[in-house]
Amino acid sequence: MQTALKYRNRLKEKCDSIRAKFGNTVELFEPVDDQVYIDFEKMPEAHQKSVFQILDFMEELVDVANEKKIDPVRDQQLTWYALRKLGLKIPSELFSVLESGDSVEVYTEDVVQIYRNFRFFEYCSYSIEELMTYPYYNLFERPAWLLDSIKQDIERCFQAKGSPVDVRSPAHFCTETRSRRKNLAHVVLKKMCALDMESTPRIFIVSSALALAPKQTDVVSSPTDL
Repeated sequence: MQTALKYRNRLKEKCDSIRAKFGNTVELFEPVDDQVYIDFEKMPEAHQKSVFQILDFMEELVDVANEKKIDPVRDQQLTWYALRKLGLKIPSELFSVLESGDSVEVYTEDVVQIYRNFRFFEYCSYSIEELMTYPYYNLFERPAWLLDSIKQDIERCFQAKGSPVDVRSPAHFCTETRSRRKNLAHVVLKKMCALDMESTPRIFIVSSALALAPKQTDVVSSPTDL
């Protein structure tokens, strides 16, 4: 119980520190309530420790941005710094296809996220705590048909062996299901590229363009609705 409470308090302190360092650059939300801390302390200790490794890296990136006086959300310099810091071997072609406004994420082949740049937070009203505690499918609703389409894109990406590929999955809407604001984002997946990492041989990077959609917009339910 004492260890669980320690991790619970540490989670709040760490996320509060990151929010403070962001300042007014982007609005980082507080959790809806304390339930997230209760749920976090029930997680396996190994998972809790991995979350703190991610949070430490996030805080380091914000510190670097503040030190260099660059925008942590919109300046692509910070994304390149993060990718190099993670030990990723980045194909030269990738530099020309990632644009400054892109949301950039890195995943294992099992779709476990390793990295996400801060552009995402401009369109998300979840707290850092909620994003670190709950799985993606418990936070966002996407069209049911989309998963199979993305899996095909991932396989094409690995077959290209380090060359960026255009994502064929169509644009779609993604809805927050547990937040107060229930943000609705329009997502255009743009490029995927397989990367090399010494500790994780099969990982990939994906870039996307995000935009907040009006709340009354209907969520697309099938490809034929596009």
